[in-house]
Amino acid sequence: MATLFRNSFRSKNYQRVTTSTVITRSLLFWTEGLECFWLLHLYASHLCAIDGSKEWFTCLQITVRDSAASIVIGDGNGKTLASQRVDYTDFRLERATLYAVWEDPYWVIMLPSDY
Repeated sequence: MATLFRNSFRSKNYQRVTTSTVITRSLLFWTEGLECFWLLHLYASHLCAIDGSKEWFTCLQITVRDSAASIVIGDGNGKTLASQRVDYTDFRLERATLYAVWEDPYWVIMLPSDY
C-alpha cells in the first residue's frame, strides 16, 4: 500500500498540508470552498501526537453552535483521542466529519466519501 501511496502522491492526487500530513484532492476543493484551511491544520497538529502504527484510523467531528466549535478526534469506535474547543469560528456548516488514515509515512486526511 505504501508504494501505491507514493505513486499517487507524485501524480498529484494528494496535497501536502504539513511534513507528515496530506489531503485528498476532493478535500482540497471542499476546504477551498468553505475557506477552512485552519481546520486541516488543527487536525494535523493533533495527528502529530497520535502513533499511526497503533491508531491507523481517526475521525474528526466538528460541531458548530453560536459561532463556537467543538472538535472531537476519535478512533471511529467511540474512543476519544483528542478534543478541542474553538471559541470563535466562521465555519459555515453546523457539523462535518473528516477521516485520517495512517499511510506510512503520512497521515492522509479525507472526506468520508473518499474512504
